[in-house]
Amino acid sequence: MKLISTTPVKADFSTPAWLQSLGYNPNLDYSWLAECYDSPAYAIYKLNNDVFTTYTVAAVFGNLYIFEMNKGSRDIEQEFEDEYESFIPIGDVVSD
Repeated sequence: MKLISTTPVKADFSTPAWLQSLGYNPNLDYSWLAECYDSPAYAIYKLNNDVFTTYTVAAVFGNLYIFEMNKGSRDIEQEFEDEYESFIPIGDVVSD
C-alpha cells in the first residue's frame, strides 16, 4: 500500500458524494471496504490499459487519504486493515 495523496477536508466531507461528483458509480467503480478509525474507507477500481489498479480512499481526522493498493482486489481489505495505522496515526487531527 502506498500513500499517494493527503488533502485537508471539512468535517462534513462525504467520500461517496465526492466520488460520484467525479463520475464514479457505487458498486461498480467503488465500494465500501472497511472501517478506518470509525470512518468508512472505500475501494476504487480503475482499468488502465487492460490492467486493474485498486485505490483506497478514507476521510479521517480532517484529511482525505488516497492509497494505491499493492495486492489484487481480493486481498486489499486485509492489506488496508494491516497497514493504515502506519500511515494515519490516531489523533492526527487537522482543524478547519
